[in-house]
Amino acid sequence: MNIYCISGLGADERAFQYLDVAPHQLVHIPWLKPEKNETLEHYAVRMSETIDDSEPFCLMGLSFGGMLSVEISKVKKPTKLILLSTIVGKKEKPRRMKIAGALSLYKYIPSKYFTKPNKMAHRLFGTKTKRERDLLDQIIRENDPVFIRWALGAIAHWENTDYPINALRIHGTDDKIFPPINYDIQHLIEGGGHLMLVSDAAEVSILIKHPLAS
Repeated sequence: MNIYCISGLGADERAFQYLDVAPHQLVHIPWLKPEKNETLEHYAVRMSETIDDSEPFCLMGLSFGGMLSVEISKVKKPTKLILLSTIVGKKEKPRRMKIAGALSLYKYIPSKYFTKPNKMAHRLFGTKTKRERDLLDQIIRENDPVFIRWALGAIAHWENTDYPINALRIHGTDDKIFPPINYDIQHLIEGGGHLMLVSDAAEVSILIKHPLAS
């Protein structure tokens, strides 16, 4: 079965490189250039056009990709929706994110900060090893500031209240970007940060494959 996957904000298929979901096949959905003033919901519909739903498929999203996966699941109907290190709607947005969105602070961040690796990013993402730090730094350096600014605005205005039923949610207990407080999560990775998909790839792989085998 194909597992269509969407990476986190600014990242690409490298975010999933340590997953082992055999015999299933990972199919990465690449980012599209956002249209002017495009909402997250509209962008998700365009992303969904990549998916071949003529046969059963799964949909998996990481962080920002998870939010898009929630919206795509309203258009396409995956056999299983897998959400990693993400939130499913406005009630789960951290308070600081709600405040930043209300004040439109994302508009005032200098573009250079979107492409400059820094220690704050390492703390937020919970990098533990040189491999993780190097991967995060590489992704940050390759960020498209225009896309990042659009995405932050789209997240700020995302007001979803139609929460997915029976989604498989996997989250790290030490996630500092989306602290798992009052989230309806089936599997918590002890000590896992926002990069648990890299740091705890073996455990996450098992949790993903197990329900697909039944």
